[in-house]
Amino acid sequence: MDVKIASVLIGVCLGWFLGQLTTLTKHYFIRKQKKDAIYTELSDLSAWLDRYIKTSEYNILLTMKGKIATNLPTKLHAFIINEYFPVICAHLPRGARLGITECISQIENLNDISNQIAALLEKPSEIKNQELINRYTSMFCSAFETKWKVDFLLENKDGDLNKLSGAAKEISSKLKVSLKEIKKKAGNKSVSDIQFDYYEKE
Repeated sequence: MDVKIASVLIGVCLGWFLGQLTTLTKHYFIRKQKKDAIYTELSDLSAWLDRYIKTSEYNILLTMKGKIATNLPTKLHAFIINEYFPVICAHLPRGARLGITECISQIENLNDISNQIAALLEKPSEIKNQELINRYTSMFCSAFETKWKVDFLLENKDGDLNKLSGAAKEISSKLKVSLKEIKKKAGNKSVSDIQFDYYEKE
């Protein structure tokens, strides 16, 4: 084969190979940036859920004391996850995919509960105390469970589902303890004490 022709063919092949390598590298870093953005938003959601749980507990306590608690937590959003997850989900471990999908569902559920309570609060004269306690308790439990799942995802990015063994029992046990503590606080503290704990001990 003529040396010039061989040189041209080698140049074409090398150019094609470098082009493919550049494209693959570019796509890899784009996926990595999107994955990092998703986990950053999960970290932000974890912090918001801490606040969500605290506000839910405050509302349960006030309602147990016969007050109409109207301080609803700020609704949760997952704009980055909703935008990037469909694009990169195929490149995530199966456990991570399932976990993030579950977290999205949990966030939607929390916002639905918030909407239901907001609708109740629009008609204060028709509010039944126990119904409001039940709604706030449902909000607290859902936020508690969501927080656990989000934190699990942040700590286990490899998506190893084996690490979830016994998780349901652990969440249930912790929830029972937390709800007992809330009930105990409601019996031991006055409304002013509850408000002080919420607003002053930030």
